[in-house]
Amino acid sequence: MNKGFYIFLLSSLMALIACSPKDQAIDQVTSKNPVILEATDEKVIRISTPTESGVENKMKQIVVDAYKSIGYKVTFIRMPAVRSMHDSDEGIHADAELTRTFVVQDSMKNSIRIPVPITHIEFCVVTKDKSLVVKKWEDLKKYTVAIINGYVLVQNKTSGKNVLKVENSEQALALLQNDRIQIAVLLKDEASYLINLLGYESIHVLSPPIEKVKVYHYINKKFKNLVPKLTKAFKELTGNEVEE
Repeated sequence: MNKGFYIFLLSSLMALIACSPKDQAIDQVTSKNPVILEATDEKVIRISTPTESGVENKMKQIVVDAYKSIGYKVTFIRMPAVRSMHDSDEGIHADAELTRTFVVQDSMKNSIRIPVPITHIEFCVVTKDKSLVVKKWEDLKKYTVAIINGYVLVQNKTSGKNVLKVENSEQALALLQNDRIQIAVLLKDEASYLINLLGYESIHVLSPPIEKVKVYHYINKKFKNLVPKLTKAFKELTGNEVEE
């Protein structure tokens, strides 16, 4: 081999060494090798909810249909009640809250209430002792009671050393089943669903409910442009009127 050929090989080797992985990566995003980003028209709203039962499907369907009518899809995320409210209000992991009562407005500063009630919910006394008489919130002071942490209306109505906060209805029912408490204050439909699902034959939902209240959909204010359209959609889907 002649001297010129050796010089060529040496030059080629030096050029190869000088081309670092970083340089190669940069080259992949040049006009010769563009990164192709696949375009999509899909818009998705992440909706959090602290409950998970078959009976809430009607509410979910109304919400799904409302968003569909304005060109959006939704995905549901189950979270503990406190985190559900916090994350949707902060826009972390969630963009909206499936349903909440009117009383959370002061707590959810970054969220907007769609002013059309979706439905009513009923808070009921759940107990093993069917002879208990609880007609008003004040009657709970005589018993050991479990409530869901983050259910603001119930928290505002109960207080004292006899009240135990738990994360979800399953925990409350387990405490009741094991005679750790006398009463749990839960959503009627969810409690009935879980009692049947878990086979707690000795636990009963008392009637009438201790309180019946309207619930609304809340959406993070970063989507405030959707509020008029959602208001119209909920009005048409539920038959309920706009409330201020």
